[in-house]
Amino acid sequence: MIKEYKNHNAWSDFLYEHFGLYAAISFIFGSDILSDYISDDLEELSKLAKGSHIGQLEFSMLSIVLPKEYLMEYDYNFLYSFNKSIQNLINQISLEGNLVAHKAIDEISLYLIVKEAEILMEEIGNNLSEHDAKTFAHWDEWIFDIFDDMDVETFLFSDLSLFVPETYQFDNWFKDQFYL
Repeated sequence: MIKEYKNHNAWSDFLYEHFGLYAAISFIFGSDILSDYISDDLEELSKLAKGSHIGQLEFSMLSIVLPKEYLMEYDYNFLYSFNKSIQNLINQISLEGNLVAHKAIDEISLYLIVKEAEILMEEIGNNLSEHDAKTFAHWDEWIFDIFDDMDVETFLFSDLSLFVPETYQFDNWFKDQFYL
């Protein structure tokens, strides 16, 4: 199974060695899916007036997966920067051999990468032997090891009505804040 993924530009020896095959595969799946969502919305937003946001599109997967609180902030410039952030993570994890989330947008990207990989990962899990299923069982927990906490999920992706700390407020998503 590993041979078919090793040549992908998002393949990560780091993830494979530290968190296992299924973590590395989930990063490939999720980053491809999320990048496709961004490309689709960038194309649609390029046809609208400056300042338009994804909430104005006829359909946007990103409007479903990104935190709803900031929907009107997700304009062309945001999506362009979001895409660059994902590409930087891919480069960091595949070329530099490590992964550190310095910005909230990095945590958001990694969280969404795992979430978007879920359906494809379930398909893999359904076809595994009982022995392989044990190593597969925790394929999605690697991001919280990278973050050292679950704050991004708690403050941006949960149904709890919590005060969002400054770190996770939209204006700070692209600032270096963690592990400096």
